[in-house]
Amino acid sequence: MRVAVGSENPLKVEGVRAAFAHFYGSVDVVPCRPHLTIPKQPRSLREMLIGAIERAVHSLSRIEDADYGVGVEAGLFRVPGTITGYLKAELCVIVDREGGMTMGMSPSFEFPMEAVRLVIRGEVEEVEEVMERVFGMERIGERVGTIYYLTRGLVSRRDLVRQAVLMALVPRVNENLYKAALPKATDILAVLKSGVAYVSDRR
Repeated sequence: MRVAVGSENPLKVEGVRAAFAHFYGSVDVVPCRPHLTIPKQPRSLREMLIGAIERAVHSLSRIEDADYGVGVEAGLFRVPGTITGYLKAELCVIVDREGGMTMGMSPSFEFPMEAVRLVIRGEVEEVEEVMERVFGMERIGERVGTIYYLTRGLVSRRDLVRQAVLMALVPRVNENLYKAALPKATDILAVLKSGVAYVSDRR
């Protein structure tokens, strides 16, 4: 099996590899530089989903012999009752050669208030910029991730990516339980970009 990943971030690539290997054994994972239309720091589930779909679709188009294209997009999304107003998670989209997509998410957590505040104000592009200064590590999102420090070494960003990909694979490894046709990635992307609410015709 060959899997194209819409990222050159080693943590994402290894997280995807680990998830697919769990179900399929040996897998060839090919990283691809993504082409994105979303902000560097997504601030809604809509932006996260657009980014994940774009990553998956673009990578699948680049690697002609890949069986799947995978996009993993990290971002903030609003949740009432949280300390900052936002949670952070990794969202995964997997697209097959027929254009069908499945998705899953990692566990979510809150960034410290100051990091979120600076992003919302537009003073920094990504929350990781703030956390790099706090923990004294450059490119923290490509090494262990902020979550590694916040959980005192218990969870890394690779772990979160792996879990998101595992969740997106659930319908694919349980086809007998998910008999409906998969949503088409290009259709969902068009709806998301138009701002019109998506309504499934499946019962």
